[in-house]
Amino acid sequence: MLPTKDDSNVPHTPGNNGGHNIVVAIRQGDPEAISKLYDQYAGVLFGFINRIVDDPFIAESVLQHSFILIWKGLAMYEPEKERLLTWMLKITMRVSINALPETGTVNKADTGISDLQYLNDAISLVFFKGLSLQDAAEKLEVPLDVLIPKMKKAFKQLDGGLS
Repeated sequence: MLPTKDDSNVPHTPGNNGGHNIVVAIRQGDPEAISKLYDQYAGVLFGFINRIVDDPFIAESVLQHSFILIWKGLAMYEPEKERLLTWMLKITMRVSINALPETGTVNKADTGISDLQYLNDAISLVFFKGLSLQDAAEKLEVPLDVLIPKMKKAFKQLDGGLS
């Protein structure tokens, strides 16, 4: 159950429940609430996106597209199941991966390691250690044009399995 106390004057940092009031306000049609949501989360999401796409111009476009999807999807967001930031990061990750160019050909001979281990290592480097895709590719000693299609394929499979 979500807390009912009024925390509208509490500065929001990812991790506290400041997002709950904004979600309620958006659902009730408050015209300023989406701006508040953007102000509170845009910086965190932009940094996350930029690590994936490694291009500020593309990252800005992905951020805008992500916020449109977030705004449209808020009716389906279930706060009792996950934190708002987690839900928003999932959407943002999907949009970011889809924004990457389709390049290269993908086969196991390209990496010399199993697909499962490769993807586990790549995801760990990008999402948990904060490396850009370029840095992760260098650390894994694989070309970037091999990493990108594998990551896209993996996230499309994950997205299909979670739907």
